Amino acid sequence: MSKVLRCYRDFSGGLSEVANDNMEDNQLSRAVNIVPGEGFGICRSFGTEIALPRLDNSSQEQWLQKLIHLTLEDGTTQCLAFSRKAAGGQALYRYLEESGEWSCVSAETELLRDFFIHGHKLYWLSGKAISCYDGSRIFSPERPESMSEEEWARLCSAVAVEQRGQRWFYAGEGNVLLFSEIGEPFRIGSSSLINVNTKNDDRITALHEFGGGLLIFKQHSVHYLSGWDLDGGSDVQLMQLSVTSGTRWASTVCTLENGVYYLGENGLYRLYVPSNSSMVAAENISENKISEALFSFGPLKNAFAVVWENCYFLSVESGEGLLREYRYYPRLKAFFGEFTQGALSYSLYQGKLYLGIPRGHILCYDKESRHYISPDTGGIMAIPILAVSKGFDVANAMVREIRLRKVVAVARQYKEEQSHFRVQVKADYQESAYQVGTVDLDESLVYGEGSFGQVYWGWEDTVTKELPIRGKTKRLWFFISDEHVDEPLLIYGLGLVFRKRKARGSHLGVSMSQLQYME
Repeated sequence: MSKVLRCYRDFSGGLSEVANDNMEDNQLSRAVNIVPGEGFGICRSFGTEIALPRLDNSSQEQWLQKLIHLTLEDGTTQCLAFSRKAAGGQALYRYLEESGEWSCVSAETELLRDFFIHGHKLYWLSGKAISCYDGSRIFSPERPESMSEEEWARLCSAVAVEQRGQRWFYAGEGNVLLFSEIGEPFRIGSSSLINVNTKNDDRITALHEFGGGLLIFKQHSVHYLSGWDLDGGSDVQLMQLSVTSGTRWASTVCTLENGVYYLGENGLYRLYVPSNSSMVAAENISENKISEALFSFGPLKNAFAVVWENCYFLSVESGEGLLREYRYYPRLKAFFGEFTQGALSYSLYQGKLYLGIPRGHILCYDKESRHYISPDTGGIMAIPILAVSKGFDVANAMVREIRLRKVVAVARQYKEEQSHFRVQVKADYQESAYQVGTVDLDESLVYGEGSFGQVYWGWEDTVTKELPIRGKTKRLWFFISDEHVDEPLLIYGLGLVFRKRKARGSHLGVSMSQLQYME
């Protein structure tokens, strides 16, 4: 009996929602807690560690909103944390490195919608007021004498701010874009405004600098402001980009490589400038990938994102507090997710990615960690993985059946740590799997053993395991799962050993068709 070995070495192509026959062999239909690993195999995601103490041990219903690094005029630095409360309101804390504890600066502050740092002071917008923190106290900045009360009230109602060059731009109430005088963030002239009008009277939600210009996001549209002569208006242009959605979630707008990414009502968008043009173009990069997954649990209550180590981290909250994270790798052009740690906020601080989770815990992602942190107890918990492949046409001819003999799994061994995973193979014509087998990679060092005709002295990085199977099929799927705590995992590929079966035909059917043709 002849045997044929066919290997599928790479399932790291990311999530796909296209029809099975249009999927690439290295695309996954699900990738829970999986990231591309060495050789682009299936790798368990890195985990989290407790980074800082809880903001308030007596309160269970709050979470970190933002970590901010503030350098004061005397050269000293402070680590500030804004926390949101489930019952409403916001508090500001300062971290005391000497004692390793948080000190409450204010138990009730204006909500943080957007912020900027100027003159060694922190300013933030709430949509109702502008607040300032100078390292010791919170106060409201004074109204410049040249501004009227009406103009000042318009500035205080801003919901977003962005610095471009030596000017500050504010998203005022409704369709109004305000810009400051050069070098003066709070001096707004009576004519220092631009109306960004649309037919549906949409409101500005976010501002973002890109390519020397300013992106103006509304809920249903995106606009681009270019030019520097704002006083004379000689080179200023305001154009509406060709997108089918703006964004309701200002914190999802991020710059990654040569583009700006944001979450719209119908998926994740990328804005970029093509090499052969000076105009800003747009594309929906989530179509046929995670567009359905993002909104599969109903309308989103909240969404936020951050860019860390050339990866776009997107976390969404839907349903009754259901939290899911997805990641986009631009070099692979692939999505992975969902990730089940359940972040409520992101903050980049001192080169690390911090995240706030329920119950006030402050975590950070750690490339050496193999576990998540439980929001209920603060203890470690497993990182469960699930990878689902496409349905493979094993014999390359759907009318031809094969007799499956065994599945071959090739994975990495770890010298000091155990590693396990479970392989499930599903046939095309039955709901139950052929076999559920656990692959144990906990083997001792391999010394002086022959491998493929060559002798290796020392450690072998990979190990090959075989799972015997007896069954017939035309198409099959792989399901890979594991829930062990503190175990790394990297699967390089899977192979199949099978025998092709002869195609069956009906002589009766041929003769009857000939008789019908003759008649």
